[in-house]
Amino acid sequence: MDVTACAIAWGVCAALLFAAEPPPVGPYQPDEHTLLLYHFDADAPLRDASGASHDGQLTGKAVTAEGMFATGLKFARNTVVRVPDPEGRLRGMKQLTAEVWFRTTSPVARRQRVIKYWNHYLITLWENGGIRVHVYGPNGTVVKYNARTSVQPNVWYHVALTSDGRRTSVYVNGRREGTYKSVAQISNAADSGLELGSAGDDGFEGVLDEVRISDIARKEFLAARMNRWLELTTDTVLSPGFVRALVSPVVEADVDEVEATVQIGQAKEAQGTAPQEAFKPLADKRFKECNFSVLANVPQSLSGRQSVRCRVALRRGEQVVRTSETTWPVQVRPRQPIPKNEFRGTWTHPERMSDPEDYFRRLAGGGFNAAVMRIMRGPTAVYDSRVMPDVRHPLDDKDHLRKCVAAAHRNGIKLHVYVNCFPIFKDPPELAERFRRQGRTCVTADGKPTEWLCPSVPENVELVKRGMTELVREFDVDGIQYDFIRYANSSVCYCPHCRQGFEAEAGVKVENFPADVIEGGKYREAFLKYRAGRVTAAVEEISAAIRAIKPDVVISAAVFSGPEEDVYRSVGQDWPTWVERGYLDALMPMAYQYDLGVYEQTVERIVKRVHGRIPVYAGIGLRSSSGVIRYPEELDLKIDATRRLGAAGFCTFCITPPTDIPEKILAPLSNLALP
Repeated sequence: MDVTACAIAWGVCAALLFAAEPPPVGPYQPDEHTLLLYHFDADAPLRDASGASHDGQLTGKAVTAEGMFATGLKFARNTVVRVPDPEGRLRGMKQLTAEVWFRTTSPVARRQRVIKYWNHYLITLWENGGIRVHVYGPNGTVVKYNARTSVQPNVWYHVALTSDGRRTSVYVNGRREGTYKSVAQISNAADSGLELGSAGDDGFEGVLDEVRISDIARKEFLAARMNRWLELTTDTVLSPGFVRALVSPVVEADVDEVEATVQIGQAKEAQGTAPQEAFKPLADKRFKECNFSVLANVPQSLSGRQSVRCRVALRRGEQVVRTSETTWPVQVRPRQPIPKNEFRGTWTHPERMSDPEDYFRRLAGGGFNAAVMRIMRGPTAVYDSRVMPDVRHPLDDKDHLRKCVAAAHRNGIKLHVYVNCFPIFKDPPELAERFRRQGRTCVTADGKPTEWLCPSVPENVELVKRGMTELVREFDVDGIQYDFIRYANSSVCYCPHCRQGFEAEAGVKVENFPADVIEGGKYREAFLKYRAGRVTAAVEEISAAIRAIKPDVVISAAVFSGPEEDVYRSVGQDWPTWVERGYLDALMPMAYQYDLGVYEQTVERIVKRVHGRIPVYAGIGLRSSSGVIRYPEELDLKIDATRRLGAAGFCTFCITPPTDIPEKILAPLSNLALP
């Protein structure tokens, strides 16, 4: 047996437990929902402890090592544990939990498969240390989600992927880090079975313990919660600034005090004690959870690699029950200065903005100077329109937009309005049906109409143009923005208008339509060019009409932030051409990536591609499909990145009271990130 000399790690550099009493949880015990359970016991490491006889088959080198509980299994790069599933008991379920304890033996610099049941469900470590989960449903549908936690070497992590038929969730160390709309059930397609690790370049390197597959979406992971008492919200911090430690242990019901201290470098130590409202009972009445945070100042003198030292103590009366001491490495960056003419904006919605004066006053008080308000969705105007077929007055107030413009300007906020150009899926059903009957919607390759107006239909472009020109003619807005100025996805459009338009432009007669223009067809590349050209032509025509009415209004576009070639091929959005031809005055890429490194790479690429022709206002997703910004320091880092990378400003998605409270995110950044 190869026993790794490693204590149970609670931190990155060092994590030691001094226990007056041992933790009250241990290895999993099988229950009625357990389909597979590996303890990796030394005497039979690949035996299935669930009683379901899913014993593993080993390929490559693996040895038992010190695990999270007793022993685990140490994997080399080509180690694979295969679990045959000929009867399909590990797939096809309506609910699922796939979970594992792991620690890597080195920084994660490449993709590593931890649990892989191909075309059913996956838990993967990504190149930047991120955690990604996949769930596959019938007919190839797939849901994928990225956790926020960044994996560090020689640290124990618990990851659980759950699906309840409605939502897919990912839990890290017992805490849910994300959730997304799920598949109805797990795919039941026949496959070679489940694997732990992977052969070749995707192999896992580290130790696994307590692998469990269940046919229920579990929600409580006590052992995981008790393993990690404290963690930092970010592993990069700014100076001057602050570092936040989240203190969230699960404790026995009779523990009455939790105290934490946090210190970065040789700076002054910060201390905090959990208030009574921080304690919440769990379903298992023996335990309760505690959640609070401690902020330590990062002085301007610090930079480069630093250590954050944290200590948590649990007390029962005067008795110290247990303590945890943790040291985390962080990267300290000097804060960028606030540019004088920076665009500091947010996307927003008017429907629940009952007091525009209060809203824009609060935005300005937080340091913002611009807002981008949704005001038209396809054929539906959310303002007092005289030209659109459907009008919905926010809060039954036909003067709402005028009040918003006036309130914004009184508070020093420039108000831009944005238009969802082509989707009709949120419009009245009878109106959408009328467009379908008129043949104005996009059509799939099998002839099914969609809830999306086709950009190749002149009447659709004219509809959008009527609304956008009315907005700049009748209202004193500072800017107007294209949103959803694209096709819905790569599966459209194959309507008669697209066929006729393509044949005329390409000078060919397509005998086998749409087979000749779909993926693999002989005219596919030419068709993609035609398709993107329809969107570009719409932007050209509408921008010219807007400038003829109000030359000084700022015309912008909210565009996909993925690689330009991918965006061009998938949704026909050729924004580099719009920039080069002068159709836009500003670009707002929706760079909603939660991971800071991925966000920075995206913004840097787009700024370089625009090459100073027009300003780039980088979108920041406060909440999006890739994650939710929960703490001000996460927003702080992204705002700072836009300045460092040469963007002319930023725009957050989104801040709309009463759901979104500006002060919750903005106030802690005042005088640091925001003026």
